Amino acid sequence: MKKTNKQILLIGYGNPGRQDDGLGPALAERLESFNIEGVEIDSDYQLTVEHAYDIAKKDIVIFADATVEDIDDFYFRPLVV
Repeated sequence: MKKTNKQILLIGYGNPGRQDDGLGPALAERLESFNIEGVEIDSDYQLTVEHAYDIAKKDIVIFADATVEDIDDFYFRPLVV
């Protein structure tokens, strides 16, 4: 894997108690076990204003959450700020 100097944050969010909404935290937990260099992993029930501080310090932020949309497995979609 090519090393990047970019600071990356993955935030998995959702409620694991609601089995249909636990995807984000489950993904975050799984990826954290790989100990990927240069990638910070966070997990929470929902996004809050407190996350803005950590997000602002990163070059790339990946938000992982469940959806009710009819898709095959997963997708990435850029968010423009």
